[in-house]
Amino acid sequence: AEVTGVQTCALPICRSVLTDFAWEGKLGAGAFGMVSKCRNIHTNSIRAIKLVMPPNGLEGTEFKEAVAETTLQQKLAASQDMCKIYSWGTFADKFLYVMMEFCDHGTLADVLRDGMIISSERPSWTLQLSRGLKHMEILKVIHRDIKPDNILITNQDGQRVAKYSDLGLAIQVSDTQKPLTHGEAGTPMYMSPELESGKPYSSNT
Repeated sequence: AEVTGVQTCALPICRSVLTDFAWEGKLGAGAFGMVSKCRNIHTNSIRAIKLVMPPNGLEGTEFKEAVAETTLQQKLAASQDMCKIYSWGTFADKFLYVMMEFCDHGTLADVLRDGMIISSERPSWTLQLSRGLKHMEILKVIHRDIKPDNILITNQDGQRVAKYSDLGLAIQVSDTQKPLTHGEAGTPMYMSPELESGKPYSSNT
């Protein structure tokens, strides 16, 4: 979906709030925002900056959900297998911006669709994603929407690596909390049996 208001404000926001960054173009857009590619004018480093314009402002449910997703992703930042968040904040009482790691090879879905995966990458990506999943399990985080579209591919030390992203449906449970029943959540083709059936589930799902 095109988000005209956010697209129109993308460049001035990057100039006003993230004064060290130059806007280089749109990477993608969603229901309430867009992700842009930005370059640090001093270090030449590249970041992905997500701009969210919640329809009900900073007091609405959409804003609170976006903040919850960002906070949860920061908790997982110790894992090298998660897309990192460097900073986030609000602007003009209507926008949320999140500065994230830029993953230059797109999503795993892009790589699979283009047939650009090589055999030697399969075991290393499997290890990285398994390690990231274990990290989430240790912190009692349930992603609830693991799929190729939510796995990013980036270059690291000359090799492509896989990282989890998009925790919009993720939740964190406590050690003492009993299995939860939240109904269906996620993408049907990739749901675990517990999520699809509506049965109680925990971080082991």
